[in-house]
Amino acid sequence: MPTYQFVRIKDTPGCSQQEGAPCPRYSPREGVRPSHSRHVDAPSIEVTPVDAGWNSIREYQAWIETTMTNSVDLLNTQGGKIVERKIRSDAPALGTVIASLPSETKDTPRETISRFRQECIDWFKDYLDKVGMRLNYCVLHLDEKSPHLHLWFIPGREMLSRRGWKMGKVTNPSLPEKENMRRSFFRENGNRHFRYF
Repeated sequence: MPTYQFVRIKDTPGCSQQEGAPCPRYSPREGVRPSHSRHVDAPSIEVTPVDAGWNSIREYQAWIETTMTNSVDLLNTQGGKIVERKIRSDAPALGTVIASLPSETKDTPRETISRFRQECIDWFKDYLDKVGMRLNYCVLHLDEKSPHLHLWFIPGREMLSRRGWKMGKVTNPSLPEKENMRRSFFRENGNRHFRYF
């Protein structure tokens, strides 16, 4: 089943800054560096660009940090005046959807994994597009018990053209919205990979 989590780009004590890259962390767990930046070069990790215009993950991270710095929130004041405000430093910077196969990695044919990856890319690209987001990368993990995907997304081009960066409603949806997404995914995609015992 897929689930949402989000990453905040924010300096973390004890986290080394290399080449100006941000130190992301998962929220709400404090001080934990996420694997999306430190494990992508491992042999058991495969990164597939989807709608990506960057040459590396480090360039992707740097672009996110710069773009967020230049983004604004539009606020309505009590007098009806619209004002611009810098976005919060702890705003969600990167959305991740995780989808996993039910079988163990060692027992899953590579053809099944590849098919599952492409089906997830297609399904979530369409789903995220409908909610104004843009799917950038699909990261396949073969280093744990079950093969699973991390699908990274950011705001879509329309929102970015307005200098906006609002992801909270997508990265942290209501429980009914999240459950509806899970059920839709399972009905339209995941059930073909699940065997009833």
